[in-house]
Parts: sequence; C-alpha cells; structure tokens
Amino acid sequence: MPSLLSKTLQAVGVTAFASVAGFTVWTKHSHFSTPAQFNPSTDPLFQSEWVKKFNPRNHEPTYDECVRRIGLQKIRPEIVEDAKKG
Repeated sequence: MPSLLSKTLQAVGVTAFASVAGFTVWTKHSHFSTPAQFNPSTDPLFQSEWVKKFNPRNHEPTYDECVRRIGLQKIRPEIVEDAKKG
C-alpha cells in the first residue's frame, strides 16, 4: 500500500504536469515582442507622477507586449463598430 507521502508527491507531479500542459495549450497562439513604436518621452503613462516617483532618474523602461491573433469572426460586433467610429 502506497504511503501518504507517495500519494502526495504523485498528486503534485500530476498537477504540475497538467498546469504546464494547460498553459502551453492556452498560450500556443500568443507570442511576445518588443513594441516597435514606443517613445517614453511622449507616452502619457510615463509622464505620470507615479512613474516619476519610482523612476526619478528617468531610466528607460523595459517591457514586452503579448500579441495574440484571433479570427475576425470571433470579435464582437460592438467592438468593431466602436473601432470604426474611432
């Protein structure tokens, strides 16, 4: 008969495998890229008081953007109409 420790380790292993597999399937159509049109000196987000407080020497920010392509048929019609109106 397997011990409680053995059962617990098996459960942890199965859960870890399922988590990694699920994450891989969920993000298979996503990719990370560096933003091409980014200028921190003109971006209003980086001119806020909060950013100035935590970045007083105005160091260049580093971040990625996650891009996921979806089919046009999956976009809700009200979002398309809003985009057309500007």
